[in-house]
Amino acid sequence: MLSYKEVVKTLEKCLTTEQALSRIVGKRKYHYYSMMFQALKAYAKAVNTNQSPLITVKSVLIKSIASLTRTRPLSAGELNSVKRAAQCIVSILEHLEEPELKNLAIYLRLYNLMLRLGDNKRFKEMGLEL
Repeated sequence: MLSYKEVVKTLEKCLTTEQALSRIVGKRKYHYYSMMFQALKAYAKAVNTNQSPLITVKSVLIKSIASLTRTRPLSAGELNSVKRAAQCIVSILEHLEEPELKNLAIYLRLYNLMLRLGDNKRFKEMGLEL
């Protein structure tokens, strides 16, 4: 099992390696962490309700990206990027058990909070570093 920090970095890579997504999100890292948390919530809900995790994660990512591009609909290339990112995220989350998913959700929320507040010292004391 990877550490939570490594899992978070791997999930972040799923989103940042897609050029269409990184063009939209830009350097605002907290958006990536917010999207990862939303995707994790959607994945857990889908698994608990016997729905397709890929479809629910993809739907959440589309909503997140669409909220950043309110002036236009997403292009086919952007939708393909979302699909690939969702597949990557689901393939990683499938290897985690429920307690690990819950702990990962806590980590993602703390990372997002750290990025939004910009108070890295307090979070480093808790053992959280990017």
